[in-house]
Amino acid sequence: PHLTSPHLDYFSSHRSQVKSIIQTFLVDMQPTVIAVSTSAGQVAKSWKRWLEDVAMEAVQQHRQEREFDEDEDDDVEWEPEVIHVVDDIGHIFAQSKRSEAEFPEYAMSLRKAISLARYVQEPLAELTYMWAQGVGAGMRGEEMLYLNLVSCRALGSGLG
Repeated sequence: PHLTSPHLDYFSSHRSQVKSIIQTFLVDMQPTVIAVSTSAGQVAKSWKRWLEDVAMEAVQQHRQEREFDEDEDDDVEWEPEVIHVVDDIGHIFAQSKRSEAEFPEYAMSLRKAISLARYVQEPLAELTYMWAQGVGAGMRGEEMLYLNLVSCRALGSGLG
């Protein structure tokens, strides 16, 4: 979903609180990747830069906490990567029969997030599963024809 004026107003007025919540989550969960949807256009670029700063501060906080924790493994270095993800695949999955069958109690936005997380972990697997399963009436994998796979074409251009 795009950030509308009320979302931006809330964020602006609660920026430090939101930042603190995100930093706590990052330190506790230590994700290796933070994915930012590109559907918001220029706003997505700003969010990515902001999240990179928040993640950097979370990493510094984690390092400081590790200095005082003798039980912590000093060999493990954590530094999450913040990336942009085109959310077409997540959007298609969220509306699919597959997502309804797998996650009937989840909201569309959470189903979309699940698909994007799967895509970040194994892009080809998520794409091929969508093709193999199909989403509704009609030709199997028909929805895949609507994806913009320019980046995938670029990857394959050196093959053959």
